Amino acid sequence: MSARAAASARALTGGLLALSMLAALGGCATNGSQRILRAEEQLASATVVAGLSAVPALPLPWNANEEVTMTLPREGSDPQFAIPVGHGERRIVQLLKLPAWSQPYAINLTSFAVGGLGDPALFYPKMVFLDASFRTTRQTRQSDFVYRSVGAQGGISTTVFMNEADRNEAYLAILGETQEGITEQDSVMQSSSATPVVVPIGPYIVTWMVPTGGAEPPRKLRALAVGPLRLRIAPFAKASF
Repeated sequence: MSARAAASARALTGGLLALSMLAALGGCATNGSQRILRAEEQLASATVVAGLSAVPALPLPWNANEEVTMTLPREGSDPQFAIPVGHGERRIVQLLKLPAWSQPYAINLTSFAVGGLGDPALFYPKMVFLDASFRTTRQTRQSDFVYRSVGAQGGISTTVFMNEADRNEAYLAILGETQEGITEQDSVMQSSSATPVVVPIGPYIVTWMVPTGGAEPPRKLRALAVGPLRLRIAPFAKASF
């Protein structure tokens, strides 16, 4: 199989995984409001522990030669745990055991918007890296994530690189941002077409393209307590995200 064919196959597999993940996590919830209520129920039913050291760690999938995809949370197969994050808040957390250091690699995390264009919702994740003693070494902020056209409604994504200097990091915790750390952003405006408008400016003629027809006004991506995530892990030389 050529490199291009292999890349296409990985992209197709990732897309199918994302679609199946969204379907599995959606259940009977169809809009953002329903998804928010369902996520709050999941948070309320999660086992609360004092800290990350009490959370069972899943192995981060690793292949020294190829990109690997993992979807979270793995509902129905793993119990959910939550930790206090201050100000009376708690967050569901997924703890991953990082592979033993062998070479630089990249971790891409994407959170998918759900609920439809009319009532969208989004899980705003935080990535926290820890050493073997569960001391925080670094973490992401919401500003590290950018909105991308992924999935049916888009989502936010970031890539973190694991270099030689990070070889002592042992765990990756993924949890939701605190209410204080979240700024609910707008969804991407949709437009079906654009109409050219000719505007004379002095001796020049300027053509502007004005969006028309089927325009969807941007809506706030309201925060979910937990939502569908996709992790992509690849050696630095193989990373295509």
